Amino acid sequence: MTAFEMNHPHLWHRHYVRNATAWNHWFDLYAGVVDHYLQRFGEDFCIVIVGSRTHDDTFVLPYALLRRFLTKVGLDSRRRWVGTIVDGQFRLTRGGVSIPVDMFRNAFGLLAWFPQKEAAA
Repeated sequence: MTAFEMNHPHLWHRHYVRNATAWNHWFDLYAGVVDHYLQRFGEDFCIVIVGSRTHDDTFVLPYALLRRFLTKVGLDSRRRWVGTIVDGQFRLTRGGVSIPVDMFRNAFGLLAWFPQKEAAA
């Protein structure tokens, strides 16, 4: 069991978790789900891209790092941002965004920086 799997059951309540187990860490992020986390936690959450079910290969990306790249222009017809993480580069299919994120690989300690309590409704 990976370190992320051991903690995953409660983390998805606080962070946007996506499985991306293809060789190129293909992922999609739904704008409505991002909006939900923004309403509940402001910018104090992470987008967690899980790259493997057998070993730790997870990118823990603070929303604040990605916010300027997650624009309406980059959304597809299903209101998703679609991309990959290859060689430590986060790339969105639409908009030409490419940023280095290798320093966030298995950065599980970042999750502790965010309060675990639920936001007031």
